[in-house]
Amino acid sequence: MVAPARGAVLATVAAPGPGAAVIELHLVGVAADGALLLDLEPGGEGRYRLPSDGRLRRLVAPDGAGEGSGPVGPPAPASSPAPASSGAASVVPQGSEPRLTPAQIQQHLRRGLSADVVARLAGVEVAAVLRWAGPIAAEQHRVVQAVLDGPVEDGRRRTTRTLAVLVERWLPDGSQAGQVRWRAARRADGAWRVALQVPGRGRVLTATWVHDEGHTSPASARARAISFPDG
Repeated sequence: MVAPARGAVLATVAAPGPGAAVIELHLVGVAADGALLLDLEPGGEGRYRLPSDGRLRRLVAPDGAGEGSGPVGPPAPASSPAPASSGAASVVPQGSEPRLTPAQIQQHLRRGLSADVVARLAGVEVAAVLRWAGPIAAEQHRVVQAVLDGPVEDGRRRTTRTLAVLVERWLPDGSQAGQVRWRAARRADGAWRVALQVPGRGRVLTATWVHDEGHTSPASARARAISFPDG
């Protein structure tokens, strides 16, 4: 395993043998015993476990502030008390050692980590992370909406229907549009990974697309089948 990079992608694992495919794993949660839960998709069910210690957590946490010099947008709704400043101390309980600044917290959220995972990395309560999550959730919502409202292309062809229409036509028997869940996570290269999750056939079905500079392309076999049902 390589040292975890900053963001949602925690590790890449290569199966033994020459020319083996590399599997990208995403950090999606933390177990009660501190083990990290990994999955093939951002926001997945955590089908893989990685025993965690202090050294690994330090590797996952970034050293710098990452994207931007400060938190994005207002940190909390008007009904919640706003932090006194943009420094890390404003979200870390008094007497605790600061681990992440607000900008770093938002960077982790933007890259697909849950508030619970970010809280553990930052050493704060989940409520402290949620104070900075609103602008990121709005940003992710805008990305998902842009993907749904636009066509899909794969370099050779472009759909004539929007992805929203294509997904509605694809939904498995017994599934309803209200059961569909969408997640957006920004990759290190700036592109967005947009994932669909819907219950069907006795399990949760997932599909992923990449949205970059206004263009959306399938990033998984199921996403390709949804986007181009005629093959």
